[in-house]
Amino acid sequence: MTAGLLVLGLGTVPAGAAVASTGKATPAAAAATAAGTPVTPLALTNCLTGVSNTYEFYTWCKGTSPTSFRTIAYCADGEAVIGVEYTDGSGSLSYANCKTTGNQNSTLISGSSAGWGILECSNGNGAGTFAGYHDTSGDISQLLANWGAGNIATGGTALCQYSTGLAQEISPTTPV
Repeated sequence: MTAGLLVLGLGTVPAGAAVASTGKATPAAAAATAAGTPVTPLALTNCLTGVSNTYEFYTWCKGTSPTSFRTIAYCADGEAVIGVEYTDGSGSLSYANCKTTGNQNSTLISGSSAGWGILECSNGNGAGTFAGYHDTSGDISQLLANWGAGNIATGGTALCQYSTGLAQEISPTTPV
């Protein structure tokens, strides 16, 4: 019999989940991206992240609104997944699931191309703007730059506004 970890009284995290706390963080090379766009340090605090298997990355943040967050992960099938956007402190988990989102039946990409992290938005109603990101594994900045035609902030805003109430399979190189 395996037991999951109780998460804020809302549900369980799958058994075997690796969970790590990610306090206030700044991405590597935060001063500039490849496109020269400054990256705002992630203002979310007291975030917990985990990978419970080979196909799913999740996070929840126990701060206070008005900021919001959503997960982003690269998948082995060449696609990426963004989780549902939630307000900081809501207690809800944002999942980037490469197996079930869009019926991909894929896994998280591994090795030197692995990449998953947290996107921070100014609010959680779908009209939010980019407020920063946190790399948890690898680097998600290229996905943000691709969605912003070379500008991470523009791509981050596009992803802050894109289907915020649904987990979505997306192209990591071309916005849909």
